[in-house]
Amino acid sequence: MKLRFVPMGLILALGTPWGASPASAHSQGRTIVVDDDGADCKNPDAQTIQGGVDLAMPGDKVLVCQGTYAGGVVVNTEQLTLRAKGAVTVDMNLTSSTIGFLIQARKVEVRGFEIVGVNTFGALGIATIAPCTRMIDNVIRDFTGFAASAIGVFFTTDAEVENNTIFNNTFSIFANGTSGSDFDKNTVRANGIGIFLADSSNNDIDQNVSKGNQGSGQGEGILLCGNSTGNRIRNNKAHENGRDGIRLGLCEPGGPLPSGNQVRNNRMRDNGVLDPAGVDAHDASTGDETAGTANTWKNNDCLTDIPDGLCKR
Repeated sequence: MKLRFVPMGLILALGTPWGASPASAHSQGRTIVVDDDGADCKNPDAQTIQGGVDLAMPGDKVLVCQGTYAGGVVVNTEQLTLRAKGAVTVDMNLTSSTIGFLIQARKVEVRGFEIVGVNTFGALGIATIAPCTRMIDNVIRDFTGFAASAIGVFFTTDAEVENNTIFNNTFSIFANGTSGSDFDKNTVRANGIGIFLADSSNNDIDQNVSKGNQGSGQGEGILLCGNSTGNRIRNNKAHENGRDGIRLGLCEPGGPLPSGNQVRNNRMRDNGVLDPAGVDAHDASTGDETAGTANTWKNNDCLTDIPDGLCKR
């Protein structure tokens, strides 16, 4: 089964590498106010999120006031904070872009937005190709096209994906070629796949709830595949997913398998809703670690496993 769907063409077509940013010789720490109609925040600096971002310089905050805004926001300025004030919806139906927020500069934070997607190939709610991006407290839904994702973290380091609520997407959180990042305390439900890391190393996947992800031919709660090593999958709950609760396996036929990862203190129950072969815990690797696999499984509260010995019974 081939799973490596990376919509990088959509990202790279937008151009600017993450190292580029405007000159930073200004008084840092300004707040730039965005309001679509001026009703919630008087005398705003801009009426669109992109307009506010374009006014910003490194160290500034872009404060987006209550309202509904178009997606397609591209951030090329480093050290920005984009924060919602009140109920802020970013609606992908209002733009021809397929990416809600594209982060191309280091140390950018996106916090507190509701992002509503579209049924379009490769669409993304938030995508980063820059180091040290923080994606926190967002609600992201309805990115339902082939290879679409609520959050995409691509070929970068030190991302923080924390406390997001993500539902009704093809992929929930998808990371490819990512290292040193934290995927913590997210709730992902009713997606095709829950949390999905491919060819990624030395990341933390901790305290997430992945429930009811039941996409056709997919349906893992947490999936780690390919040349992935040194990851720590800990303290998660994976329940009622279509196939496996937590799976370490192939990204594509004949490819490498994950090794040297730790899977500890997770709770998995009632998985395999759509696939009778689905289990709570599944590791396709072979080696000298737990139950003859290449990874360490310890203190996992689950009932069904392949191979036998991954669950603590």
